[in-house]
Amino acid sequence: MRALLEKVPRRDERKTALYFAVAAAYDQIGDVDEAFAHFERGNRHHRAGAPFRIDDVRSLFEDTIAHQTADLVQRGPLPGASDAAPILIVGMPRSGSTLVEQILASHPDAAGVGEVPDLVRTMQPYATDPRFRVRAIAALGDADIASSGRAYANSLERREPDAKRVVDKFLTNFVHLGTLRRALPNARFVYVRRRPMDCGFGCYRTLFTSNVPYTYALDDIAAVYAEPERLMEHWRQVLPEALVEVDYEAIVADQEGETRRLLDAVGLEWSDACLRFHETERRVNSASSTQVRRPLYASAVGRWKPYERHLRPLAAAFQANGVEIEGDAAGA
Repeated sequence: MRALLEKVPRRDERKTALYFAVAAAYDQIGDVDEAFAHFERGNRHHRAGAPFRIDDVRSLFEDTIAHQTADLVQRGPLPGASDAAPILIVGMPRSGSTLVEQILASHPDAAGVGEVPDLVRTMQPYATDPRFRVRAIAALGDADIASSGRAYANSLERREPDAKRVVDKFLTNFVHLGTLRRALPNARFVYVRRRPMDCGFGCYRTLFTSNVPYTYALDDIAAVYAEPERLMEHWRQVLPEALVEVDYEAIVADQEGETRRLLDAVGLEWSDACLRFHETERRVNSASSTQVRRPLYASAVGRWKPYERHLRPLAAAFQANGVEIEGDAAGA
């Protein structure tokens, strides 16, 4: 692979994948210096073709908070609201969301559809530009919002017609939770969190197949990580009865206890199959597809620590964005 890196032209997009592959190989043999150097090169190479502006993200979240207020959301279900009860998983990439989806999808009454853009598609007729979608949806009449909710529920049902509950893991759906609370009052929302340093490094060491432009620079990762936390504080005030929060580290520490809490919160009866999630045969397309085929393991907790010296800029970026970080990194 190193020989190939020398041969592939500098602007060739295949060079990014090679950098990440070489980095992963060095990581496996414990050479953290060479691994991080290649992660850095891969991220830098990819980022050159993936422009990103944190101001766009902040503006979107500010619009969400401004237009989906407690007064509006707590008026109750819309006339004509669907009685479907999907379970939406939201949060940051590399937060443990695929694990949570696999646990829920292992339940006999549930099925996971992965990261599908069904909700976005149902809203596109009202706003094609994602930067203004929240504002445009807020301006719709009740009948249109209810219709959009029914269309979304129907699209999930078509994907899994035999499931009583469908699990959707399109992580950025968190900007529409207030609207969905009115259009789908039986829906439940699961916010998955992971400690910042592990989550941030997990993003940085992953070459995503989908478009996640902020994961290729440490400053951008830290800035974006802070935004869902601020938004979720809003949702805690606005729709607490529909929201359940899950910490990846808590699942690792107490798998059965946290699984029972999760199932109860989303309205599913207990099933031992959820503890044997790694035995569930289903297609998983996320970056964690291999991990969820294994029994739960603890080695991913503190995964960033061998790279602590290299990740001091990430720790500093988290602190600059008001994110409390764990362990020795706080003094970095």
